Amino acid sequence: LVSFFALAATPEHTGTEVLPLVLRALAACARSPLVPGSGGETPMPPHVALFRMLSGAARCRFRYGTIADLVSVLTNTLDAERKSGRYPTTLAALDLFGSLLESCPAYLLVLPWRAHASRCLLDQLPGPFRRCSWLQAVDASEQQPAAANTETLGVMLDFVFGCCFARCGFWSCRMPVDRWQVQSGCLRVVSALLPVLECLNWPRPGHLSRELGTSQTPDVWQQLQALQLRVLRCLSEGAFVDA
Repeated sequence: LVSFFALAATPEHTGTEVLPLVLRALAACARSPLVPGSGGETPMPPHVALFRMLSGAARCRFRYGTIADLVSVLTNTLDAERKSGRYPTTLAALDLFGSLLESCPAYLLVLPWRAHASRCLLDQLPGPFRRCSWLQAVDASEQQPAAANTETLGVMLDFVFGCCFARCGFWSCRMPVDRWQVQSGCLRVVSALLPVLECLNWPRPGHLSRELGTSQTPDVWQQLQALQLRVLRCLSEGAFVDA
């Protein structure tokens, strides 16, 4: 991510041709499987590091931008790509966002980061133990990243749907396949978002209220509904749903 912003800031945009390669590398990083650490430690999944950097929560000795800075660079690059009729950087950005949401379903963004590390181990446990382990991961000892993650996701989806999908029909393209690739990248993001909307407007389960009430945890269910509404707002801008 640091390399992306460094290349985007080169004089006369001489580094823009390399931007798609950097974004593809970040997408591959997001898709990387979690490798268990030594000594029984469970490391954070790669997508956690990317989301934390994009939300401004991660600390790094190098200066990098947040999701708003990334989208600003992508928008400026898109203006230049529209003149040529080819969209390598935009397609690479859609690949990155799709890979992030496939590796990290949006509903997980309301949970503490260490719950993401526990998620890959839960499927290997028997049912009762899986449930206890998940509730233990959702703990008040770590600051909830829900609000920052919802905003990060919203800025990301504003670019995908409001800027790309809703307008790509008017872009100049060398061949029809160039426009189809942009639309396909946007639809991939939609497909990755569908699981978070499956429980839209569901009443809160009684057992969930009791368990969360005893753990002094912020209202995860309410945070999930706020995230769902943010997703729907972004989808409406892309004409996927009625405003």
